[in-house]
Amino acid sequence: EDTGHIIESTEAEKQTKYDFFREQLDGTISKIDALNQTKLSGGITYLILNLIFKLDYLLLPEGKLTQKLEAANSLFWNLPKDTPATERNRQMLKELKELQAWPEDEVKKCFYNAKHTFALTKPTTFKTVIDTVKSTVENAVWFQENEHEDIAIEMLEYAIGYSQFSFSLPEPVTQLFDIMMQMRYTNYYAAMGYKEKLYDPEKINFEIEKITEKLTEINNQNKKRYANLHINIAEIDFENIQSFYFTMLQEIIKLDLRKNN
Repeated sequence: EDTGHIIESTEAEKQTKYDFFREQLDGTISKIDALNQTKLSGGITYLILNLIFKLDYLLLPEGKLTQKLEAANSLFWNLPKDTPATERNRQMLKELKELQAWPEDEVKKCFYNAKHTFALTKPTTFKTVIDTVKSTVENAVWFQENEHEDIAIEMLEYAIGYSQFSFSLPEPVTQLFDIMMQMRYTNYYAAMGYKEKLYDPEKINFEIEKITEKLTEINNQNKKRYANLHINIAEIDFENIQSFYFTMLQEIIKLDLRKNN
């Protein structure tokens, strides 16, 4: 009954979010259904979890949709430890496939802005983020080398998406993650009103000058709180989106986020 904290989104914004929701949900499930469920069970797990995290981050859903995504995520972490990966995946997919049957109007009802009195996630030590990124990048290398680049890029996205979903991260890490997401989902960001284009996926063309400006700005913006923060732009590889992600994550791992006294 108390709806004073709700700020309604425009119909155009709801439509943009719904279209992206269907594109990512249907595309990921279709991709998973075509894979060998046993041999690639680990990669499939990453695809499922990253889908949950990207929908949560990019759509900012509320209400029933948030609950459904959290329920699917909880299945992975709360099932007994001896549950086979294929069974974990099956149960998570069952939850997500139920979303495919939701009427468009039901999904759109979950797209609104709300004021929250308390943070939805808790802070964590940056070491937790580093450990997640390191282990995921190591796992992604195998998929990259075995002609599963589409899974590898989702895993690299997961590396930060998991922490972003689960914890309250230091601001520069969130800023870097948003740059990575903006480059991967250029058209969605543009539809949501972002005028600055950082990457053209069709031409595999990076706007290196604009990206450099953004990274430099992140370095400068956060110096008051993190004096030793330094993103080494010279180490970023702009050959393709995979190399960009790999090298960006390597820079994130090296960040010195000790707060100033």
